[in-house]
Amino acid sequence: MSTENNYSQTGSIFDRLPKSEDGSLVRNESLFKGLPRSENETEYASYTYDYNDRTRPTSITVVGVLLTISLVYGLIQVLGLLPDARYLPGWVWLVLLVDYGLMIAAIVGLFTMKKYGAGAFVVQTIVSTVFGFAFGANSTALLNLVGSVIMLVFVFRKYDDME
Repeated sequence: MSTENNYSQTGSIFDRLPKSEDGSLVRNESLFKGLPRSENETEYASYTYDYNDRTRPTSITVVGVLLTISLVYGLIQVLGLLPDARYLPGWVWLVLLVDYGLMIAAIVGLFTMKKYGAGAFVVQTIVSTVFGFAFGANSTALLNLVGSVIMLVFVFRKYDDME
């Protein structure tokens, strides 16, 4: 066992952290050692970590999570239609496929801060609203439209920060 860094192989995780001679923790030791633009940055940080350092705003994350919940809930509803599938026209399934494809593109685009995510969300909102009104679910379509417009306001406030 090496005592050079004062590491202990037994005990709690705190016992294994590097300590100075007086027993206190060594400053700037972190799980993020070498992370670019941090207090622990090293000269090799840009070579060690290859990622885009853009941070996603909380509002975009919340919209993405709400869209993911909406996607899961919608797919559960579609599974409920399967027993009556033979009574539905074929174009319904095509519209559902396009609608959910656009929603997945919007979720991925927003989580990666890409402008196509905002565009896909706008088109998905239009498709799902028209689809809802076409089936006579006026109150549901209107509620979907209002909720989507509120979320779109938050998305387009950060549109210039997207790639």
